[in-house]
Amino acid sequence: MNTDEFLTLRGELRIIQIPGDLLRGDKPLSPELVDALVADGRATERRYSNLIVDNGLSAVSRMLGHGLNFPDVGGQAVSNVSDLRVATMRLGTTLNPTAPVITDTDISEVPPSYIVSFVAVYYPTATKVTFAGVVPQAVTALNGQALTEEGLFLANGAMIAHVTFPPEVKLPTHAIQLEHSWTITRA
Repeated sequence: MNTDEFLTLRGELRIIQIPGDLLRGDKPLSPELVDALVADGRATERRYSNLIVDNGLSAVSRMLGHGLNFPDVGGQAVSNVSDLRVATMRLGTTLNPTAPVITDTDISEVPPSYIVSFVAVYYPTATKVTFAGVVPQAVTALNGQALTEEGLFLANGAMIAHVTFPPEVKLPTHAIQLEHSWTITRA
């Protein structure tokens, strides 16, 4: 009897343009509500595969062990399991950003054009987690700007996922909701 088991961890970023009057500040809508808005044409979405970098894999193993007996993830201190929570998304507007690689520790644009500092967590299925954040309509400095990359960061500052994408222009009348989903499946 063969008892070898392999798991796959797959990441995806969904970028949704939502009319600003449908959101309350920087609080994201649930993925189910976003699905309904996209289905009825009130919001538009684009999806991209993201790269879960080495620090992301390290963070997953530390989360399983509650961060115990290992001092850091990506050189960033882990004093307790709350350091391993997803805390921010950093967005860049660099034209032609560097493609993500597994050893990335930050996005191409430093400092970033915008930092999403409120990240909600959803569990759409037993093996999927979604991290959602919003660039509110009120962030006028990004109006007309083309977002081109995004990084997902832990509370301790370690980047765990990175994605670049074709220019996504923020419309003045809209907010942008970003949803990182990680799905674990049997390989």
